[in-house]
Amino acid sequence: MDTLTEHGGTDRGRRILEHHHQAGLSREEAATRAGMAPPYLKYLETSRSPNPAPSALARLADALGAAPVRWPAPRCRCRPARSARSPSR
Repeated sequence: MDTLTEHGGTDRGRRILEHHHQAGLSREEAATRAGMAPPYLKYLETSRSPNPAPSALARLADALGAAPVRWPAPRCRCRPARSARSPSR
């Protein structure tokens, strides 16, 4: 699934995929330059809920000559924590 038309992940994943294609790199070459395993890069590109470390994005951006700020984090769909209830007596 190393093609722009077969993308199934997030907007960030699509942008990562576009950048490594624009750089003329395969997924394996891009991952190697970023110091990560190719399966991890595929995960970042195709997962619907990737959670990369900021340092991983920075290494990848540096390897592809892009700014990580152009790969925004997905919006959090977290629910607020429930308040603690006191035990009933």
